Amino acid sequence: MITIKLEPLLKRPEISVSSIKNWADWKKELISDFTVFLHSANYRFSLGSGSSYLVKQIIDAEKAMHGKSALEKEIQKIKKTPVCGVQITNGGNLPGLFQCQRDDSIKQYPNFNKIVHCIIPGPRITDFEVKVKEMLSEAFSRTADAYKEQDKELFFVLPVIGFNNFGYPVDFILPLYARLIKEWIKEEQMKGHILIWLNEALSEKMRLMMGEINVKAQL
Repeated sequence: MITIKLEPLLKRPEISVSSIKNWADWKKELISDFTVFLHSANYRFSLGSGSSYLVKQIIDAEKAMHGKSALEKEIQKIKKTPVCGVQITNGGNLPGLFQCQRDDSIKQYPNFNKIVHCIIPGPRITDFEVKVKEMLSEAFSRTADAYKEQDKELFFVLPVIGFNNFGYPVDFILPLYARLIKEWIKEEQMKGHILIWLNEALSEKMRLMMGEINVKAQL
C-alpha cells in the first residue's frame, strides 16, 4: 500500500492507493471514523460482483445476526433510480469490522456508516464520458454533505467503477478519478482518509497519476 499525503492549507484528506488484502489493517478507521463506501450498482441493484459483492456480505451478515437486513430494506426503496443516478443510504446494522463464515474459514469484512450507490451506465450509452463524470461528481458531493453532518474524520473507500464488468477503459476512468478527487479536496474542508481500492496491477499506475496531479496542483 502506498500513501500520498497532501500538504494542507485547509484540512484535507490523506489519499491512499491500496489493493486491500486484509481489512483488519483498517480496523482503526472503520471503527473510529465516519465511513463511506462507493457502490457501483447496476440498474437492477443485483448483488454479487465487484463492489456489490461487499454490499452483499453486509446484507448476508445482517440477516445472519438479526434475521433481516436494514441495508437491503433501504436498497429496495431506491430500486427505481435511473441509470447514472446517485443515491445514499445508511450502511448495515453491524460493527465497523465484522466476521462471517465463508467456506471453511472466518472472513472479515467492513461495514460503513453510509453507502453511496452509483447506477453506472454501460460504455455504449450516449455521452458516456460526460455522464460518468457527472455521476461521480454527484457521488463526491453527496459524501461531502453527509460528512458535514457529523464531527468525525472521513474514511472514504472508493473502488474504481466500471472497468471490470462494464468495460470502462482504464485510461479513461483512472485519470478521471484522479482529477475529480483533486478538484473535490480543493473545494471541501474535510479531514480524514480517502482509500482508492484497486487491484495490484493498477495500484502503481493510479499512485503515479495522483502524484503527478498533486505536483501540478501544488498541494
